[in-house]
Amino acid sequence: MRMASLDVVAYLRHHGVTAEVKASDTPDEGAGAAILKAATADKSDLIVMGAFGRSRFREWVLGGATRYVLEHMAVPVFMAHQ
Repeated sequence: MRMASLDVVAYLRHHGVTAEVKASDTPDEGAGAAILKAATADKSDLIVMGAFGRSRFREWVLGGATRYVLEHMAVPVFMAHQ
């Protein structure tokens, strides 16, 4: 069962974790960099994100947020494969 993002935030808050959902209109090819930039700007100490896969060709052409974040992370990253 998939939880809506607000359900996850409510769950985390119930357990004493400060969390918030942020949306961005970043193009796919810049998503990984945008995630890390936002985490740095917010002084985040953890990134929680989904890990999505694509075909090898599409990944080669567009890059991938998952791969980019893993290669450039400066804080711990918790990923759930979708």
